[in-house]
Amino acid sequence: MSRLDPRLLLQGYASGIFPMADSRSASELFWVEPRVRAIIPIDRFRVSRSLRRTIRSGRFQVTCDRDFASVIAACADRPEHPLNDQQIRQFREIRSLFRGISSSLANSSGIFLDASTYCDMVRPGIALYGGNPMPGKPNPMKPVIELKAHILQVRNLAKGAAVGYGATWTAKRDSRIAVIAAGYADGVSRAAAITEGAKPREVLVAGKRCRMVGRISMDLTALDVTDLPVSAVRRDQMVTLVGEGLSLDEVAAQAGTISYEVLTSLGHRFHRVWKA
Repeated sequence: MSRLDPRLLLQGYASGIFPMADSRSASELFWVEPRVRAIIPIDRFRVSRSLRRTIRSGRFQVTCDRDFASVIAACADRPEHPLNDQQIRQFREIRSLFRGISSSLANSSGIFLDASTYCDMVRPGIALYGGNPMPGKPNPMKPVIELKAHILQVRNLAKGAAVGYGATWTAKRDSRIAVIAAGYADGVSRAAAITEGAKPREVLVAGKRCRMVGRISMDLTALDVTDLPVSAVRRDQMVTLVGEGLSLDEVAAQAGTISYEVLTSLGHRFHRVWKA
């Protein structure tokens, strides 16, 4: 473990910065400012006075080690937000204190903000999966995710009959209901209620949009397929939850969440197929 100069220790405590061991190897000591978790290599501490003023503002988190310095562009998905210019300006100051190491500022949205965020490398995340890094604007990314599930059964439902736990949806006409093998255990969000008058949540069945009805259960979701030809809906048929014109961001909006949560919630029961 690195030898710690007592004078640096006192100076660090006076500045509200404390030493800690690198959890990856426990072979190096770092200075950590606990409120914003800014990590600074101990051998760089003598030149970090200006950096301490920046991190103590609490505006953002910066992580620096011997090879790499990075920060998340917190508001890059809102180009007009004043914090964008402030972060870029402050990160430039930080970079000047750590000459010779690579740095990164731009996440998916930051890449499309402007070239001043690029630094030495960029870190696309949701954009790699076809998510829109520019909310409110046309998506510059191509869709790369398709999510499908099997139809387990198709049932006729009389007018006035209810579907799902709590009987939150009642048929206003004689209906046909398809039950698919995907529920909240698989990542189909239960949070947004599916009740009469609620914003529709849709799935593609035979290329047509059909509404989810009733509550999402652990393993199952019910779809109203009444308007489709009887021959177009059958047991074992695949339906599309994401893809084929039903975008990842639209699915997230219908569920009252964001595309990141849709993808990170997908359960292990989905069979994953990787295509080149």
